[in-house]
Amino acid sequence: MHRHGVPILAASTEGEVLVLARQQLAGARADYAGQLIQAWRLAVYGGRVPPTQQVLALCADFDQHMGGPGVDSLTREAA
Repeated sequence: MHRHGVPILAASTEGEVLVLARQQLAGARADYAGQLIQAWRLAVYGGRVPPTQQVLALCADFDQHMGGPGVDSLTREAA
């Protein structure tokens, strides 16, 4: 989220992050962030693990929606 200029803080709640993400991200990226946060909420606070297919789809789509400038350089730095 920092890569896309979403001004979250360590103490930001999921709801606050979602509001900030929707203000900063456009279309599919904002929708994806919402889906990711909802899956997190269900798992962590609801004690309900999202269906395997949903988790796999979120993982598969992550780079498409949350990747962006700097992804390649971050990958090289981690190597």
